[in-house]
Amino acid sequence: MFHQVRFDIKRIWKKKLLLLLFVLSAIVSYANIIVQNSNTTTHSLTYLLIEGVNYLSPLLEKTKDEDPLKLSPGKEFWEEYRYEQRDNKQDAYTITENYFSTLKKALEMDNVQLTKIEKEDLDYAIRVYQRIEQKKKQNPDYQYRGASTFLLEGNRWLYGIVPFILLSAIMIWLTGEDFDRKESVFNRSLPIARTSVLLSRFFTSLILVALYIGSVTVSTLVLSSWLGFGVGDWLIPLRTAITVLPQLLMYQVLLIVWLLFTVKVMVVIGLSLLLVSLIRKVNLVVIGVAYIISLGFIATEFFQPLQTNWNLFYLNYRIQMIGHWESVDHEGYSVYHVINQHILQPYQWALYIGIVIVLMLLSMMAFKQNGHFYTETMRTRSKIIEFSAFAFETKVESYKINRYLSPKMKWSMILCIVSLMFLLIGLNDYQSHQFLVDSKIINELKSSASSIDEAINKLAQLVDKYKNDPQNANMFQDNLEQFKVEQQYLREYIQLKNRQKDAFLKQDAHQYYDAFEYDFVAHYGKFKEYEEDYKQIFSRQFDYYQNGRFPTLYGETLSRERLALFKERGIRPLANSQFLVTPYDYPAQAGDLLKELTEHLMRDSSILGYWYRLITIYRFDVFLLVMIIVFCGMGYNLDKEGHNGLAWLYILPRSKQHLFHHKLNAALLNGGFIVLVTALLVIGFGLVGDGIGQWQTPMVVYDKVLRNANDLSSFDKSYHWVSLGVVVIKSLGYLTCAMVFMIQLMLLLSTFIKNHFATIALALIISLGGYAVVTQHTFSGSGFLPFIYLNIAALLDNSLIFKVTDANQVLPYGWLIIIGWIIVLYWLTRLRVQKAKLL
Repeated sequence: MFHQVRFDIKRIWKKKLLLLLFVLSAIVSYANIIVQNSNTTTHSLTYLLIEGVNYLSPLLEKTKDEDPLKLSPGKEFWEEYRYEQRDNKQDAYTITENYFSTLKKALEMDNVQLTKIEKEDLDYAIRVYQRIEQKKKQNPDYQYRGASTFLLEGNRWLYGIVPFILLSAIMIWLTGEDFDRKESVFNRSLPIARTSVLLSRFFTSLILVALYIGSVTVSTLVLSSWLGFGVGDWLIPLRTAITVLPQLLMYQVLLIVWLLFTVKVMVVIGLSLLLVSLIRKVNLVVIGVAYIISLGFIATEFFQPLQTNWNLFYLNYRIQMIGHWESVDHEGYSVYHVINQHILQPYQWALYIGIVIVLMLLSMMAFKQNGHFYTETMRTRSKIIEFSAFAFETKVESYKINRYLSPKMKWSMILCIVSLMFLLIGLNDYQSHQFLVDSKIINELKSSASSIDEAINKLAQLVDKYKNDPQNANMFQDNLEQFKVEQQYLREYIQLKNRQKDAFLKQDAHQYYDAFEYDFVAHYGKFKEYEEDYKQIFSRQFDYYQNGRFPTLYGETLSRERLALFKERGIRPLANSQFLVTPYDYPAQAGDLLKELTEHLMRDSSILGYWYRLITIYRFDVFLLVMIIVFCGMGYNLDKEGHNGLAWLYILPRSKQHLFHHKLNAALLNGGFIVLVTALLVIGFGLVGDGIGQWQTPMVVYDKVLRNANDLSSFDKSYHWVSLGVVVIKSLGYLTCAMVFMIQLMLLLSTFIKNHFATIALALIISLGGYAVVTQHTFSGSGFLPFIYLNIAALLDNSLIFKVTDANQVLPYGWLIIIGWIIVLYWLTRLRVQKAKLL
């Protein structure tokens, strides 16, 4: 076993994959240091000391009604200290041990009874800052922040998507080589069992993971010292909730983090080895595993329900090691309590390790069964001799494509599509009751209330407590009236929501669509129609949207008009259909755009609704086009790369144009299969959901760009409405045209380039680069280029005019332009095939 592992490591070294591992580890280490240094407020030590302890200071702060000459001894002592430190900024870097010692002494002077957790918080802060001050006396250049903290905080960079994909790809390549003819003959001549060969792969994987961890550790130490941040304090204590001990040293926490990272990576590597043992196609398995890993990390980042320890791709080690701190209201002030729901429990560790063992056993069985088979030679069989020559040779080209990728390619792709649908659509429909108000007190209640009814009850209890407790009533007298207003508003709001719910269940469209007035007040800030007190409730983040604090009048007008059309056309109640997000109402921060679109997206679970959401929101059209480029655009690459087992076709009495048509036809058949599978899945989900859907559901199409989205007089003829069914038909037409265009482009490029992956890369660069140039640098005639018509979602509502303003008159005829380019590419490829020698 040891000799086999050493042999595998040598193979990896000779292929320079270890060098690639070390280089990438240095790159991600540098990126992690830069990112963490620019975001110091999220550092774990700062997080625990400031937010985890400062909640005790309000116990000693005097109220405005309290006589300064009659303060309690503890409050007087605390006020004197604060007066002395009035000129010193108190944060994680300037605060001293004396701050916490004084806080503790003042609490003891007033006999304030602290809970066990509060005592531990205060003692921990004192211990930490005592160490910091002691170290600073010994070394004035001492910093507790440095390489150690960068390693602990490197969730996304050091322990994220890059090492998962890289380590999995290396092991897939290493195992996939055993299915090569030469390697298979060599391995069969050795006195080694096939099961032991694959078992050694798991030990090799552990060594690679250890090398990666060691590489990022060394890189972080060197780069952190070189950039002036130092190595940090590896012995500073950190509070944890994963062991019976309340505190662990920094290096101990890092060891646990590395162990958890190793276990999760081994799960992914085990899955990779199982797939490559079953499929025996290295490129396909690498693409599939990279897709699964990327999808898992992206979905976990955007969807809150996936951020749990049961999710393999949830990597927030600070929360998983230390716990999650939440602010809740306690006696009138914010208290930070540690929530242990994200702590990795022992049985979850056991589950991960058990999954690794199961995957290891399954991989060994699959490798033992398939490992001794040679790669099959390429051959063809004419099972239906009555096929015409054209049909037969086209079938041969499809066979070559399947042989290049794997016969199981299509089924693997179907599984990817199903997983994407479940994650993006299913999780989008899974939602709890949303709060539409953002006042301070309600935000505090949201963290501890599971429903709006519970929030009302908690707010009522809070108001009653202030009334019955003289001390609290005096302290918060100014807030009581505001609490009453918010309590009344919440009661009215829940009544309105109950009426909406009843109307939704009874499918009463008129009552349902008439019950959104409060939602419009909260969302669009229509305060002038309501009392002044309500302005305090509807507080919004300043300049959240591009046009100010609230969405535009244009967005409100279209939203109200769409609700009227819903009632006029008899559209059954659709959940979350009150707001329409227009291009003028996009958030100022690009990162909030997807959140805004998904929060205000109609939950139409029909065939038409699913397809519309796939194309316009989740951009499934881009995914389909990429799949078509990767799996269908080989063209002449198959013949140039040595896959010429069917070279005898070229000696048949067939012209070059005939062979070109066969390749084109085969690519179109495979691309059509991908689109067909997607359509069938949408139909299946829709039939299980709400059926076919409502053809007449109104969808907006923009006709011109407005200078002022709040000028009501300029709205005329700036938009019109079309039916959802028409939009779906248009999307199918544009998708078909885009598919044919990309296949034609790939065929043309394959006549110049030998390597298939180089052809894919160049096609993507041309498409994406052309689109970026046209949209970022608009010029006369840009609307006649084909690249902008690959953005299908922007074509459906004509929102592309906001990016390509000079093409207003051209975009409505985009399908004619892209068909024209398809014809041009067809004739260029035909001429190239006729004049060039391609074999």
